[in-house]
Amino acid sequence: MMKQKLTLLLLMVFGWSLAQAQITLPYSENLETEATGGTSCGNQQVFTTINWTNSTTDNLDWVIDNGGTGSSPTGPTANGGADFNPGTSGGKYLYLETSNPCNTVGQEADLESDLIYTTGIEPNLYFEYAYHRFGASMGDMQVNIRDVNAGVPGAWMGLDTLVGESGDIWLQSSFDLASYIGDTFQIQIKGITGTDFYSDMAIDDFNIFSILANDAGITSIDGPTSPAPGGVNNVAVSVNNFGANNLTSATVNWDFNGVLQTPFAYTGPGAGLPTNSSEGGVVIGTANFVTGIFNITAWTSLPNGIIDSAMANDTARLTGCGGALRGSYTAGGVGADFPDMASLSFVLSTCGIDSHTVINVNPGFYSERLVLTTVPGTADTATLTIDGGNAATTTLSTNSLAAVIIDGTTYTTIKNLTLESSAATDAYGVHLTNAANFNTIDFCIINLNDSTTNLNDVIGVSASSDILNDFGEGDNANHTTVSNCTITGGEYGIHFEGAFATINVGNIFINNTLINNEDYGIYCDDQDSLSVIGNTITGLRNINADGIYVFDLEMFEVSGNLVVDAPDYGIWIDDGNAAATPVGRAKIINNMVTSTGDRAMYLNDVHEADVFHNTVASSGISGTNGAMYVNDLLDVDMRNNIFYCDGAFALYSLDDLISVGANTVDYNIYYTTGPNLIDAGPTVHADLVSWQTAQVTLNMNSLEMQPLFLGGLSDLHLFAPADNNLGDNTAGVLVDIDGDARPAGANVDIGADEFTPLQDDAGVSAVENPISPATVGLNDVIVSVSNFGADTLDAATIEWELDGIAQTPYAHTDSLLPGDTRTGIIIGSTTVTGGGVFTVKAWTVMPNGVADIQNANDTTEITGCGALRGVYTAGGVGADFPDMASLSFVLSTCGIDSHTVININPGFYAERLVLESVPGTADTITLTINGGSAATTTLATDLLSAVSLDGTNYTTVKNLTLEVTGTNDVYGVHLTNFASFNTIDSCIITMDDTTTFLNDVVGVSSSDDILDDNAEGDNAYWTTVSNCTITGGEYGIHFEGATANRNVGNSAINNVLMNQEDYGIYVDDQDSLTIVGNTISGLRNGNADAIYCFDIMMFNISENLALEVPDYGIYVADGNFDAVPTSRGQVNNNMVTSTSDRALYFDDVNETDVFHNTIAASITGTFNGAFYTNDIVDLDVRNNIFYGDGGFAYYSADALTAVMGVFDYNNYYSNGPNLVDAGPVYLDLTAWQAGQAFANANSVEGDPIFVNGLVDAHVLGPVANDVGDMTVGILVDVDGDVRPEGPIVDMGADEFTPKLLDAVAVGFTAPATVCGDSNTVLRVVIRNLGLTDITSLPVTVNYAGPSSGTLNATYTGSLAFGAFDTVVVGTINTYEGGTFAVDGFVSLVGDEDLSSDTLPAVTVSFTPFVPQGMNAVSCGLDSAIINAVPYPGAGYFWYASNDPLDTIPVGSGNDFLVPSVVAQDTYYLGYANDSDSLSTGFPGGNGFGGNLFDIVGLSTINVTGFGMNMETGTSDFEIWYRPGSYVGFDNNATGWTSAGTAIGVPTAGAGVSTQIPIAMDVVVPAGQTYAFFVSVTSGTNNIYTNGVSVGNVWAANADLEILEGSGKAVGGFGATTFTVRNFNGTVYYGATACSDIRTAVSVATTPGVSVDLGNDTVLCGTSLDLDAGSNADFYAWSNSDTTQVSTVTASGTYDVLVSDSVGCEAVDTIGVVINTPPTVSLGGDQDICGTDAVTLDAGALTPVDYLWSTTDTAQTLDVSADGTYSVVVTDSVGCEATDSMTLTYLPDGTLDTAATVCGAYAWIDGNTYVNDTVVDYILVGQAANGCDSVITLDLDVTIVDTSVNTTVATMTANAVGVLYQWVDCDNGNAPIAGATAQSYTATANGNYAVEITDNGCTQMSGCINLTGLSIRAFGDASLMNLYPNPTENAVIIDFGSVMSETIVTVYTVDGRVMQANENVDGQMFKISLENYPAGMYFVEVTSKEGTVTTLKVSKF
Repeated sequence: MMKQKLTLLLLMVFGWSLAQAQITLPYSENLETEATGGTSCGNQQVFTTINWTNSTTDNLDWVIDNGGTGSSPTGPTANGGADFNPGTSGGKYLYLETSNPCNTVGQEADLESDLIYTTGIEPNLYFEYAYHRFGASMGDMQVNIRDVNAGVPGAWMGLDTLVGESGDIWLQSSFDLASYIGDTFQIQIKGITGTDFYSDMAIDDFNIFSILANDAGITSIDGPTSPAPGGVNNVAVSVNNFGANNLTSATVNWDFNGVLQTPFAYTGPGAGLPTNSSEGGVVIGTANFVTGIFNITAWTSLPNGIIDSAMANDTARLTGCGGALRGSYTAGGVGADFPDMASLSFVLSTCGIDSHTVINVNPGFYSERLVLTTVPGTADTATLTIDGGNAATTTLSTNSLAAVIIDGTTYTTIKNLTLESSAATDAYGVHLTNAANFNTIDFCIINLNDSTTNLNDVIGVSASSDILNDFGEGDNANHTTVSNCTITGGEYGIHFEGAFATINVGNIFINNTLINNEDYGIYCDDQDSLSVIGNTITGLRNINADGIYVFDLEMFEVSGNLVVDAPDYGIWIDDGNAAATPVGRAKIINNMVTSTGDRAMYLNDVHEADVFHNTVASSGISGTNGAMYVNDLLDVDMRNNIFYCDGAFALYSLDDLISVGANTVDYNIYYTTGPNLIDAGPTVHADLVSWQTAQVTLNMNSLEMQPLFLGGLSDLHLFAPADNNLGDNTAGVLVDIDGDARPAGANVDIGADEFTPLQDDAGVSAVENPISPATVGLNDVIVSVSNFGADTLDAATIEWELDGIAQTPYAHTDSLLPGDTRTGIIIGSTTVTGGGVFTVKAWTVMPNGVADIQNANDTTEITGCGALRGVYTAGGVGADFPDMASLSFVLSTCGIDSHTVININPGFYAERLVLESVPGTADTITLTINGGSAATTTLATDLLSAVSLDGTNYTTVKNLTLEVTGTNDVYGVHLTNFASFNTIDSCIITMDDTTTFLNDVVGVSSSDDILDDNAEGDNAYWTTVSNCTITGGEYGIHFEGATANRNVGNSAINNVLMNQEDYGIYVDDQDSLTIVGNTISGLRNGNADAIYCFDIMMFNISENLALEVPDYGIYVADGNFDAVPTSRGQVNNNMVTSTSDRALYFDDVNETDVFHNTIAASITGTFNGAFYTNDIVDLDVRNNIFYGDGGFAYYSADALTAVMGVFDYNNYYSNGPNLVDAGPVYLDLTAWQAGQAFANANSVEGDPIFVNGLVDAHVLGPVANDVGDMTVGILVDVDGDVRPEGPIVDMGADEFTPKLLDAVAVGFTAPATVCGDSNTVLRVVIRNLGLTDITSLPVTVNYAGPSSGTLNATYTGSLAFGAFDTVVVGTINTYEGGTFAVDGFVSLVGDEDLSSDTLPAVTVSFTPFVPQGMNAVSCGLDSAIINAVPYPGAGYFWYASNDPLDTIPVGSGNDFLVPSVVAQDTYYLGYANDSDSLSTGFPGGNGFGGNLFDIVGLSTINVTGFGMNMETGTSDFEIWYRPGSYVGFDNNATGWTSAGTAIGVPTAGAGVSTQIPIAMDVVVPAGQTYAFFVSVTSGTNNIYTNGVSVGNVWAANADLEILEGSGKAVGGFGATTFTVRNFNGTVYYGATACSDIRTAVSVATTPGVSVDLGNDTVLCGTSLDLDAGSNADFYAWSNSDTTQVSTVTASGTYDVLVSDSVGCEAVDTIGVVINTPPTVSLGGDQDICGTDAVTLDAGALTPVDYLWSTTDTAQTLDVSADGTYSVVVTDSVGCEATDSMTLTYLPDGTLDTAATVCGAYAWIDGNTYVNDTVVDYILVGQAANGCDSVITLDLDVTIVDTSVNTTVATMTANAVGVLYQWVDCDNGNAPIAGATAQSYTATANGNYAVEITDNGCTQMSGCINLTGLSIRAFGDASLMNLYPNPTENAVIIDFGSVMSETIVTVYTVDGRVMQANENVDGQMFKISLENYPAGMYFVEVTSKEGTVTTLKVSKF
């Protein structure tokens, strides 16, 4: 065999050698001729012009590229991505791409040269190449060489290995190959990927040369260095002598920025430059260097006057910059100073700056990142600004890493840019690292992923030491300012990481808006002098997301921040000023924070801090939580704060705030809706008084009250007088969160908001009726009104809307004191319909007749609905509820008031149904959600639960499929919060059933927390889960109660549970529990349990079917144990089998009946039994079957006593050494009855004989039949069959009657061989399951295939009940091979069960005895392929002769390539006898007597033998096999075929494979599974390994898989089974030769066919004829044509297959591009009226060229002169079209007119003009020449503005600069004397107007009605004097004489009394108006005689 393989290898090597091209020396390759393309880890790039090849045996490929690589910062980037030679951005190089998916560490790419022949070259030889290795995780690179002798390649030998990166620069390496001269060899360059995508390496310029006699070159440009000084500088180089002769002369050529310079004549030193020597600093000329990039190239020629034939080493280049940048530049796009960000980055990092520098990025969208490494020259006096101008128009976008990278950059500002990074991992807007200091990010918009969950390192602005790890600590960034930015999405908005050892300093985040971050708005660690000020954080997406999370801080400030509805912590501060004594106090001031699920503010280990003026509010929390949480505070001053909590403590402290630190706590407002206000260390305080009493130094001025927030918890601004002026002025905070000055009143306000309450401010504070669920019918609309103002509320208008429609306002009068509320105000009515949704919105206006300027508290809006009743639809268009969200909302809002059904329309709904408490539900008012059919109606979710019942009662969810995906915290149905009397019925619930280690993935769950299925509480009562199919998940059903309060009445009935990972049903803390009629199968974990019950009372666990359970079948702990039950527990009619543990387990179970159960377990050990009990009392155990396979049938941890219960009428069986352990162990039932006489008097011992072991425990045998106790009263069995069937009930769960006559056709045995035979024996296995022995049984077999027929045989003998036997039925002829279908039956007279009489049909394939070949034809060639007919398991060799002595084949396999038909046209086909093997490895760890396991054929294999890992010694073996998967419980050979036995086999010991001398020939077809049992029947143990899960792949190769299975004890099938155990050993397989006959296979010589469609064709036209030639018989075109000529009319690639009559074929392909010629039409010739230009349009074709007769080249041509114009259009492929037209211009007629008017003017054009205008009107076609006449109107219009504004009594005309005359409308529009000003103030009620005269036009306004100018009449004021008038503060009234007992009253113009002064005496009286608003007031003087006089006074 080895000789044959060697021959094939030599043939392969010979073919390889002949195929190789060769390299001619000297050799130089710069790659410029090769095309770019290919991907490293995709398709191999095949090179067409270079002498290098990508290996096909590596992982990756080298590919051609130019420009930069796709990743940054890695790969070539210099000069915009230049190569090494010619050093331009378009230059090409080879590189290794390491981005995803090519970034697996350690993958290899091998580039191999063609053969290099070195015979006859000079005595020196070198290989030289250039490389570029730039990237932080650069992998290794190797240069290798190998000899190729006589066509056979040797091993690769290393020349060099490069490790680590070498920077962003091209370098060269050379190697001395002198030792290889005279050899033929190859060179290999191997690239190895690094740890990530920062390892793009590149290579270029391969040179192989000898040292020439004369060879020189420039090795470097020495000067000037970059950045070069401005102005003229010397250019100096280093000259190197590469030649053998001394270098005495050479020409140094050079260019500067691409311009050729004067050559320099180099002469060399003294006698010349020696070989391999260099002279540096050679000045070759000068150049003028200006700011910007420069390029210098220098090269030598004519060394020693001789032509240099080795030019590869002649040239050096230098790219640098001339002077640092300063001033302003542009970037981005054509014409910019820097066309892209890469060039900008390069210049900045290379050239630096030396003064303030601004880079203005042009507007545009740039799909690139800006990478800033250290910019030389930046300082506080030389700053760099990158300015996008406007973030709305300028965007940098990337899909990986950061849009902006600031790496060591300082004093740089990035502003006015949009930064996008769309990835879900390692994506940043800005990333700072490496001491990036004094940088600013300002006015930027940063957009990140805001929809994906579980983002990783996706951050708006981040500072860390590693861009792939946002927690990378280090000196990352200091004195950074992030300001005025909007950051949307991402995992974090801002994350700055410092270092524990190097705390970062001075970072500032100010006035930013952070939206939709997943986990954190702002996160900081290890920071000093941190400022987080004025930021707004909203829309946090994760339920555990925090607003601001900072820790390990010194001297910090967190102030003025607005955090809205943080799901978790609002502001978290930990270890603030705690690590060291700070220089200054920390500030936590003016923050406004709300949290919806946790503490709004959290302070832990915070020292020396001022906590002033914060408003902190939490909702949705309970327990030991508080809106403000503090711990370990030291010297913290906490004043002027509001702490508000909805549900828990306003403030929660782990310590008492006094003993731990000297803290100040005062002037705070505390409020909670929960039961207690404060938890101050060890003491809980119900109210503030309690706290003040307990800690008298705290809170002396604090208050307990409910602050009135302007928008509830959505807006924490204040407005109520009660909250005003309550703070401590000494805190010294001068502004509030909004920037308003403090204080606004006498004292500062408490909280973040400083406010001044209004005098007049009211609002509708509640809508009292109607509210959901509303009474159907007519309802009053009732509201509450609150007075929020400082004055008494006397009146207000209540306006309101119903469903958006305005209703009649309600005028409300009252006398409501400040802060009071008036309820029960009826403002109208509405009619409510059942299920009808309504919206009531009500608000107040004009409190006390004054405009209300505080509108935020005016309005209350409620949406409600009438209770549902009857039948509704949900889901889709036209349904009553289009989706589940609307259904959920209406149900929770409206409720129901009668039985209600919601029918969900068929469909797939990717949404959840979330039901909270549904008002109105009761036992007489139920809700049903009905999907109609679970097969057609699905709710699907990957979040939480498909159905949530949160406090829901009396609800049924039925006939739905509930589909949940995910591996954590997902449920089909979740019940919580006392959800009671609910039913889940006839639903299909599907969950993940493949993933291991699921967490909280449950079909139906009840728990207190949807994120924790074990959370105890009042979760669910009287729940019924029935008739459901639940697949997958961690648990099928999980009911969790509470230790202190068991949940009651829950039931799981008639459900099917499949493929759960850990538990079928799991219950805890339950009372009155029912688990009945459930079927549980397919549990996936080796420790999974079917039914697991803990702490249950009065339970019923009955009629459940759980077979092949990996661990416990039914587990009950603490059953009826913790209290005296009112009824007994019931465990009845269960059929349970376990493959490795107790099938029924009782621990601490009392007062329970255990009747009619079938309990079977495959276990061993001293503490195991099929039924296990411990600490039991008063059990009644009767009529059960307890079956122990290998272990005890029953095991008691205690010595069984009569007190423990009744044990009788049970069937016990064990095939282990002892029957039971009842304390003590008893060998059999007789011994047990003797030892414990109180038990088992009527029990029996014996094998009940199950239908199929642990797979089906229904009973066949007579032992348990008719021997039960009739008194237990169980009337049906597990299948619902009535008990008893016979005279007495049976033991066990199955009521049955054994059959007298029942023959079973078990199946066919596999044939002994798959080789064809003239007498292949067919055998049938039969079994007797009748009580009567079978002595004669006819067997019939039908077969069909290559031959067909029927065989008959009759079994004779004596086959007892349960026994098996094999019947030889006959033989068939399979000599010619083929596939046979075989079936049959047995015929027993009187058979009582015919269903088992038919033999399962099988198909069997046979390999022909003689190998079958297929001849071939040569088709004009001298080679052809001949074939063998393939058969499963057959292998073939090809021989050159039929001579048996010729044993060396010339080929193998199904196909053979005849190398030369002329030389030999006939070869001989024979069967091969190859073999192969697969070993598992030998980890050991356990062991016993053998393994049951499966083998899966990936290809068809022939299993020929086994080896096994054994202990040292001697053993006997058996090997068995069967088609299909093994049955883990198998303890007999039924259905198995023996492969043989081996006795006394020496075993080799652990760690090696002992080959078992049992030969076999078992074919496992591809895709099929066969079971094998390799068994030790006696002797030393085999060594196997504990497994994970039966069916897992344990070992595999390309041919087969060995699966995890079970172990067996020594002894064969009857031994104990252990699960899961893995076979350790070897499977031998291969092909067995059916004969040694050889078959001749020949090649017939035929001429063949050919086809040539010609070259690819491009044409302008509509069709093309393709001709395949006439030398073929058949044609098959890719367009389905079958003729010689195919006419094609569309562009495309066309294939044709031509063939002749003997099957010779030829194929050709042609590419056809049919270009339809363009069309152009300019229209007809035109006469043009007027002089307007005419646009001629040649039509839009893209791309297209246009050429007009005017030489214009645009699509359109504007012409304004007579003439003929033509155009030629040419499309992108050169097709043309042309057209022309003639234009003639004609003149228009004209007419001008002018007009001056007052008011509107109507003109002939039909328009009315109200403004000055000049307008043309065209009379179409009215000119003499038929052209238009144009009339021009010049119009001067005066419009008089008569509008008037009225303020109380004063009317003001809006017109300015005109004449005014006010008139009295009530007096015939009579002018009012002297009323000619713009304003007029009326002194009496009436109607007034104003007459306006403007530009000679006079017009009067409408009349204005004034009422209520005074509540008093005006009297005679002629005797009194009032001065000063107007006045600023006070006015004096002179009565004209001395008066007494006078009353002086001041009114507003609308009659409101401002002050009243009684008993005024004297002639003069002073009235103070100091605090009145500016305006007009009336002073009323009432004498004691009753005379009233009124005067007016104006206050300014």
